[in-house]
Amino acid sequence: MSRLRQLSRHLYVYQDTCLVYLLVDGEHGLLIDGGSGSIVDQLGALGVRQIEWVLHTHHHRDQCQGDARLVAHGASLAVPEQEAHFFTEAEQFWRSSRQVHNYDLSTDSFTLSQSVPVAATLADYASFRWRSYTIRVLPAPGHTKGSIVLLVEVDGQTVAFTGDLIAGPGTLWHLYDLQWSYGAGLGGSDGLQPAVCALADLRAATPDRLLPSHGEIMDDPSAAIDALMVNLRDLVRHLEADANGATGNSRPVGLVPDRRLVQLSDHLWMNQYSFANTYILVSDRGDALFMDCGYAAFHHVIAGFRFTEHSIRELAQRAGLKRVDLFIPSHYHDDHIAGAPFLQERYGTRIWAHEVMVDILEHPRSYALPCLLPTPIRVDRSLRDGETFEWGGFQFSIIHTPGHTRYHAALLVEVDGLRVAFTGDTLHAGSAGPMLGGPIYQNRFALGDFETSIERLRAWQPELLLTGHTGAAEVDTAWLDIATRRARESAVRLRTLAPVAEDVGFSLDPSWVSIYPYQSTVRPGRYLDLTVQIHNHGPDCTAMVALDSPTEWTVAPHQAMVEIAAGSEGEACFRLGVPLDWTGDGPAVVWADVTLESGTSIQPFGPVAHGLVLVTGAQPSDGHDTVGEDVVLRSLVDLQSAVQTKKPGV
Repeated sequence: MSRLRQLSRHLYVYQDTCLVYLLVDGEHGLLIDGGSGSIVDQLGALGVRQIEWVLHTHHHRDQCQGDARLVAHGASLAVPEQEAHFFTEAEQFWRSSRQVHNYDLSTDSFTLSQSVPVAATLADYASFRWRSYTIRVLPAPGHTKGSIVLLVEVDGQTVAFTGDLIAGPGTLWHLYDLQWSYGAGLGGSDGLQPAVCALADLRAATPDRLLPSHGEIMDDPSAAIDALMVNLRDLVRHLEADANGATGNSRPVGLVPDRRLVQLSDHLWMNQYSFANTYILVSDRGDALFMDCGYAAFHHVIAGFRFTEHSIRELAQRAGLKRVDLFIPSHYHDDHIAGAPFLQERYGTRIWAHEVMVDILEHPRSYALPCLLPTPIRVDRSLRDGETFEWGGFQFSIIHTPGHTRYHAALLVEVDGLRVAFTGDTLHAGSAGPMLGGPIYQNRFALGDFETSIERLRAWQPELLLTGHTGAAEVDTAWLDIATRRARESAVRLRTLAPVAEDVGFSLDPSWVSIYPYQSTVRPGRYLDLTVQIHNHGPDCTAMVALDSPTEWTVAPHQAMVEIAAGSEGEACFRLGVPLDWTGDGPAVVWADVTLESGTSIQPFGPVAHGLVLVTGAQPSDGHDTVGEDVVLRSLVDLQSAVQTKKPGV
């Protein structure tokens, strides 16, 4: 029996270490996964002279062990964006892989031993064009964390190359691939929920045929996927029963696609299973306002922080959604805004945000803070603190509510006769009453933040709180009284722990000195402007600031002096010059050395904050130029938002 079989006029399948699919256009071919690479020996019989591209569904060795051979025959490789490092940094993976005290059960080690050149990466929901074909990319975490599904119309049919997401009606190739970490929930099958989300996404795409990497080709995709969902649902019930018996927890988890949106009122909806909770207001015209939109489930955090679309299809079916018009975040954390770039690009959704978080959304790498989403988000409208505005027939106001993080806000609106406050992570609803969303010191926390924010919420007299992780909670004055008391009790205990009670802010704020931008890029022979920002948590003072950089660099001024009032912020600006012949490897670390003088007291803090500068790019023709976004975009995409664009002085 021949290992090569024709599926349609332009599509073939080859039986190898995995099923290799060949798409033909005249004398040219494109492969979906490459197996051992031995398919090159079969091309002559088909009249194919050149394999131009190999597109991979995931990084496992049985999919790509022949890549070096295929590249040697002139093929270019396109790989899942989330797994590119397995192809390009294979040696580093093996140098750093953990051998003892290893609680990572994922099958990442089933990968290449030597790197191969990658010509393109396949981003989630993007398209790849080859000749007359447009190949769509769907995220499909499960079998591996970075797996993808590829959809393309071939010979009048929409076919889905599913990798190892599904092997046949109701079956998986390897169940153990869904267990990513030791001791995770659901019996350790923490890859199961992302796989189920991917299957639901695939079913919604309505392909005519499923072409797996292992198993059987499926000509009734809906039936095949439904059968697998039935089997996975049964597995989840079993695992839940076992887990609940051990923990006493009676709340079922269920499969993500089985979890229905909750209708809170005629116009207000909630996805309480997304991570974090997503709230959607749907107007009478069918326009939607998303208040936060994070990962489909917690497991997507484990899956390399991958966003997959959720809520929209159900809203269209049940709520009459016609347009995803607006997104307003509670704060900048990735679990609350991961869907914003997708909504912006796919649906043209507008992004509005409180003024306090505009810069961190648009330039996330300029900050040294936790939970950053690396993708810059363009903000279409900056909302002033306390500003009121109208959308969809509803009247809103927005207020600054620090506590969980400095960059946090709450939306206040009356919906269907209910006074609603969308509060994000400032407050949570626990079984024993309100819980504070902190303190989390790295988030820029200050004493009194929670009490101030709760009092601003109290002035609105909300009846329903839309929390970030504990769903919608009915509240009253007594509930808010408890929250205020807990905030005050927390503040008393924190102040007690400070060496000097009046200077407690220095004990609670690890970023009281910061360098902006935190990450930046510059070319050899050029200049870079950096700002040292200082929050003075003590009395009026003079800050003496120096910027320490590699000894070969120039810094001007040598030292800056800044007068800063108590409780206020000041800044010192520096220009760094990088030698034309600089050849340092990796990012250079620059330090802000700070001393505070107040009255007769002088307190040296030393190098209290740092920033990262990546020197990259070709040598310029002159030795004096700006560091602008054009440089960043050409040199390193993932640092494009880090540069503060300024013209050098005369």
